[in-house]
Amino acid sequence: MKKFVPSSKEKDLIIKLELLTKFGYSQLVDHLKVPQTQDSIKDLYHATLFQYIGIAHHLTVGITKIAKSGLPEVGLILLRTLIELSINVMYIQFDKTGRRSRAFYLDAEKSKRKIIKEWLEFVKRHPEYQSKLKDTKTGLESKLIKKDKDIKKLENLYGKLRFPSIKERAIAIDKSRGLPDNEFMYIAVYKYFCDFTHMSASGFNVLLEKSESATRFLLDPHHKGLDMLIISTYGLYLGFISFLNEYFDISAKKELDKFDAMFKEFLETSNKVVK
Repeated sequence: MKKFVPSSKEKDLIIKLELLTKFGYSQLVDHLKVPQTQDSIKDLYHATLFQYIGIAHHLTVGITKIAKSGLPEVGLILLRTLIELSINVMYIQFDKTGRRSRAFYLDAEKSKRKIIKEWLEFVKRHPEYQSKLKDTKTGLESKLIKKDKDIKKLENLYGKLRFPSIKERAIAIDKSRGLPDNEFMYIAVYKYFCDFTHMSASGFNVLLEKSESATRFLLDPHHKGLDMLIISTYGLYLGFISFLNEYFDISAKKELDKFDAMFKEFLETSNKVVK
């Protein structure tokens, strides 16, 4: 495999992304704490938002390392998750009642129940696999009963809530803000990255390089789409850190304005991020 050397423009973008994540870390390490109060609903609201932002930081650091390796298509998978996190943070943020964060955790419990049920149905159809599984058929049945009780208990506490699809969440945010930005990002960017994440036929195009004589599969590290990956990641991560500063009323406007100016400069000197 060929050694990858970023172009001067790519190096500059990576350095600026690293500067932003270094600044972001300094903000997160001091403020990304879940306050324990007597209000369990408020605590859940805080915990959900903070976990999203913490994961966003890890993803951004991961994308930076991938960018340095010249594997932008791998970074697209993480960028897709980063976009979903951004939508989730805004969706939950705009609901100060905590109803949406409660729906998020209730949905997670329902997903766990679904997995238990699928394993139980599998064991019933294929009893020969019983010895290879940690849980017996009886054990899975007991787990399913317990999970049903857990869900009913949460529904009694939170209400019978539904966590909507990512598209529905994006539209709900746009209604609150009066702008179609998130639905646009869902259709133009998130869905595009889904093609590669799930390896649909159109997703393969990310790794194809066509010429008049042949179509070549990009096995070696390459530059295709690398600037778009870095710029998109920068913009999303800046949004997370800006939200954190606003949430805690941190006096970091001067630093954020500097990073925002860098982002605007990226957009002015580069091709459009969405193609």
